[in-house]
Amino acid sequence: VYHALQGFWYRFLVGAKVMELERAIAPLNDKPAMLAELSRLTGHRLATPAPQAGRAE
Repeated sequence: VYHALQGFWYRFLVGAKVMELERAIAPLNDKPAMLAELSRLTGHRLATPAPQAGRAE
């Protein structure tokens, strides 16, 4: 029982954090601004991934 409750609690926590971050970047329109805000909120350095060969963006 403990492990099931622990799993559900952790999943709820992750979902709440994702929702919080999505709300924070909702008014932003461009990727660099979104990355900057997410970096500020999380404390992690985020960068735009390099385009893959053969993929048009």
